[in-house]
Order: sequence, then C-alpha cells, then structure tokens
Amino acid sequence: MRVELTLPKPIEDAIEPATVLHVYHAPSEPVKKGEPVVEMVNSDGMFDLPAPATGVIVEVTVKPGQKVYPGATLLIMESGK
Repeated sequence: MRVELTLPKPIEDAIEPATVLHVYHAPSEPVKKGEPVVEMVNSDGMFDLPAPATGVIVEVTVKPGQKVYPGATLLIMESGK
C-alpha cells in the first residue's frame, strides 16, 4: 500500500512553512515505522518527521533547502514490503 509522508498541518490557524534540512533515506531504502526520515526547521526550531509505516521509500519529492507548506508531500513509500 502506498503511504505519503506530509508536513503536518498546525492546530492553530497560522500556516507556517518549514525548510527541508536533510532527507535521511533514498528511494529503494527500507525504513521502520517511527524512524526519522526527514529533518526540517521552522521558526520553532529543528525537528524530525518519522516514517508513518514500515516499508520502502519509493520517491522523495523534496530536496534539502526547499521550503514546503503544511500538507505538502515529502516522500512516498510502499508499506508492507
């Protein structure tokens, strides 16, 4: 099953972008649920986004230095492999 990792939308109304600092895995690499896969930074500081499932990275849709907004897809993975 295909699973997308997206930048979470904030609870409050403000929609703040974040910048991609580092993508820890390349396409075809396996990851485990909860493992950090993308390092981000915004005005609140640096944070890692965890893999939403165990599986294999299919496509990375962002690159370091890229600014993204909440809801944007960061990577696509295939779970259950």
